[in-house]
Amino acid sequence: MISNIKKSQNTRYKIVWKKNKKADGYKIQISTSKKFKNNKSKIKEISTYKFNPKIYGMKKKKSYYVRIRAYKKSGSKKIYGKWKKISKKTK
Repeated sequence: MISNIKKSQNTRYKIVWKKNKKADGYKIQISTSKKFKNNKSKIKEISTYKFNPKIYGMKKKKSYYVRIRAYKKSGSKKIYGKWKKISKKTK
């Protein structure tokens, strides 16, 4: 699902992925742990595909893992899909 992580400025990277036409929004998780188990993992929730979230403050010679999942709204609840493709970006 994630197709690319592009460098946009010195410490910023932009996440690019394929749009899911049935989704109402996306949940993106960024971590330095491949298993996403550490306390420093960041989660961003966005409600539109047009917004390309940026990763800020990446440190030199570190690996970062990114995964994404779509959600669909059902009343006041959100129904999440499975986490998709883990991407790794080493700076």
